[in-house]
Order: sequence, then C-alpha cells, then structure tokens
Amino acid sequence: MNHHAPQLHLSPDSWYQTGELRFYDPETRTLSEKSSSGRHRVFRRRTGSATRWTSEPVTVFLGGFPDGSFGWSRVEPRLKDPERPRLYIDYLGMGASDTPRHYRYSSMERADQIEAHLLDLGIRDLHIVSFDFSSLVVMEILSRQADRQARGEPQGPRIRSISVFNGGLFTDGHSHPWFTTPVLNSPFGGMGTWFAQRSRFVFAQMVNVLWSKDYGVTSQEVSELFSVVTRNRGAHFMSAGAGFVREHLRQKTRWDFKRLFVSTQHDIRWCLVASKKDPFERKQVRKAEKRLRTYAPDARWLPGGHLTTSEHPDLMARIIHDITDPADS
Repeated sequence: MNHHAPQLHLSPDSWYQTGELRFYDPETRTLSEKSSSGRHRVFRRRTGSATRWTSEPVTVFLGGFPDGSFGWSRVEPRLKDPERPRLYIDYLGMGASDTPRHYRYSSMERADQIEAHLLDLGIRDLHIVSFDFSSLVVMEILSRQADRQARGEPQGPRIRSISVFNGGLFTDGHSHPWFTTPVLNSPFGGMGTWFAQRSRFVFAQMVNVLWSKDYGVTSQEVSELFSVVTRNRGAHFMSAGAGFVREHLRQKTRWDFKRLFVSTQHDIRWCLVASKKDPFERKQVRKAEKRLRTYAPDARWLPGGHLTTSEHPDLMARIIHDITDPADS
C-alpha cells in the first residue's frame, strides 16, 4: 500500500539554487566567501526573516545518509511559521558540497564543519534537529562543550533543544543489515559506489532498503535521490563516509550517550524519535527508554522505514514544532 504524502517540496535543482556556497578550509576549520588552495565548497540554505535571524534561536537541521540537506525538503514546507530562522547544511561529500578524494571523512570533521557554519553566521542560540548519523555529530559537539567547560573556557552557542530522528545513540544499538553500511565500509564498498555513480539501476538496488516495503517508493523519488547523491561525484561518499559505526565504537567513552544526556537534560530539551521499521537504528530509542527511564526521556515512535523524511514528513514537522516552539523553550 502506498502512503505518500502530498508532494510539497522543491526539486533538487530548486533546493540547491535557493542556497549558497562557502569555501571551507579543513586545516583552519573556517569558512570564507573566496576560494583558495585547500578549500572545498560547502552548501548551506537559510530560510526565514532576516530580522528574526538576529533576535531568535536558529533551528539547525543536520541531514542524514545519503541525501544530506535535501532530505529536509519535504519537511520544510510542513513546518509552521516560515519566517522562523532555519539553517540546512550539506557536509562535504553530500548534496551540493564538494566530494574531495583522499579526504578523511568522519563525525569529528563533520562537527568541525558545523562549528564553522555557526561561527561564520554568528549563531549563538539554536535548536538542533538531527537525522541518521548526525546524532554522532551532535554528541561530538556536546563533548566539545564539556571539554571547554572543564578548561574554564566559554562553551559556545547555547543549545536549547536537540531532536534526534533515526540516529545512533548506543554502540550496541546499531542494526545495519550486512549488505548496507558494513559492505559499503568494506574493500568492496568503493566498487559498488563506482557503479552506483554511473548506473541509476545499480543505485536503486542499493538504496531500496531505505524505505519500508509498504511505502511504495516512486521512480521519481529514486531519480531525485540519485540526482542528489551523484551530484559532485557524491556516490563516492557512500563508501568513503560509511565508517561512522566503527567510529562510534572507537569513541564509545567520549560519546557515552547516557552521560551526555544526564549532564545536559536540565539545560537542553531532548526528543528521541525512531521509526518502527527502520532497519538501521530502530533499537536505539528502545534502549534509551530502558537505560534512561529514571529521567523519563521524551521518546517517540513513528511508522515507516528509515527515510521518515520521505514517508512521514508531516509527522516529523509536528514533532519539530512541538520541541522548538518558543513558547515551550
């Protein structure tokens, strides 16, 4: 059965045309308007009233694997109050950002990019909405704030709320099927993504698992995703950036979700959301409910598969409004 929501979203070309490119230097972790040696183009999209950007918290949307910021294209038109300041970001390797070769993709360097955007835009007050592997980026950002606090330094921008959709929280909660992330992160991953970059058919076979079986994904949606992922040779990132589960294991002490949650719960409003048929991270929220039950976490469940951004953007928009609404902050 097909449960498609009305197609209220921009095409990939329109999404990217209404954003902007900046140049990111991984060495200095800074952004600039001008190109120079060693810098890479990164994409971001800002919406909302210019005056409210200077007076209200900015909602920062961190995308997931593999569609990046474009994943929010169906959610954005369903959000209330289009004048509220919102920021959508493509990491290197995703969407309209560059996909550099011989680059060490990681959650650490993605956190560097987010901090560079916040500094460049002068954002001091924000809500974070994360999807998929961006949950690890959020945990690294929180860990850096704790590091600064321990050193007696300013912690950085104030984070009012964090919403995590289908993201990894605990190292023993990942349930990625063997033929997905594990294969992409193996020596065979580069070969598969080489074909996926060049063949829409191969690509479609690789990403079919992202939607629940009863959703009935359309050829248009697959074509849009193909357009997004293969832009700027982006299919390379599907293998080059697939090491985040192993990275989570290596950083399990630093990214101890229970510790981070407990230490921030009085300052940050958390919302943990999982899709019931997500083959990748469906165990995470159940584990959070059990391990954090003393703290009564705000845990919610949605129908559908991993790409809730496609299957239930209306439900996601309601949750985002509920968590980020100024009256509740």
